[in-house]
Amino acid sequence: MRKVLFLASAVVALFAVQPAHADDWRSGLYIKGGVGLAYSRDQEYADGVNRRETELKNGYSVQGAVGYDYGMFRSELELSYRRNDVDGHTRNGVTLGNPGGDSESFAGMINGYVDIPTGTVVTPYVGAGVGFARVDANEYDTSGVDFLDDGETDFAYQGIAGLDFAIDDALSLYTEYKYFAVDNSEVRTVANNPSDLDYDSHSVSVGLRYSFQ
Repeated sequence: MRKVLFLASAVVALFAVQPAHADDWRSGLYIKGGVGLAYSRDQEYADGVNRRETELKNGYSVQGAVGYDYGMFRSELELSYRRNDVDGHTRNGVTLGNPGGDSESFAGMINGYVDIPTGTVVTPYVGAGVGFARVDANEYDTSGVDFLDDGETDFAYQGIAGLDFAIDDALSLYTEYKYFAVDNSEVRTVANNPSDLDYDSHSVSVGLRYSFQ
C-alpha cells in the first residue's frame, strides 16, 4: 500500500509543478509508441487447499500514448498491452507436466514525467503512473486440463526511467525501463476456489515520439 501511495503522490506532484523556463524546451502536444521485452516474476496463488506457482517466459509489451510537454515536465495518457506465455506450473512444490496458458494485461494509465537537462541531444527522464489494468490468466493447464482461466480489472501503478534521443526538432527516439504492477487481483479457479493473483512486469522498450510544433 505504501508503494501505491508513494507513486500516486509522485504523479500528483509531477502534474502540479510547472517549469521555470519552459521556453528553453520543446513543448506542446505529442504522440508516441513503442515495443519491448517484458519479464514477469513467478505467480504464487491458492487453489483450495493447494498452493500453486506459475513460471512465465519472457514476453513482449506494446504501448502508445498522447501527451503534453510543458517544457521540463510532461503528462500523458497511455494504453499498453503485455503478454507472457507459461513456462511451467507447480502444485504444492511438485512440477506438473505439459504446462500451458498465458498471462496478459491491458492497461490505461495517467503518467507524469520530469525531463533532466543535459545540454545535448540526450535527455534522461523519470516518471510515474497510475491507472487501471485488466489482468488475465488464460487457460492455465497441465496436459490440456485447465485449472485457472479468469481475470479482473484492478488499480495499477508503474515507475519509469528512460533516455530520449532527439533526431530533429519534432522527432525523437526513446528507450525506457518500466516497473508495472497490479496487486491482489481476485480470480476464481476452474474448481471455483477464490484466489488472489499478483501481477508485475519489468519491461525495456524502444519507440518514437513525435511533437507537434
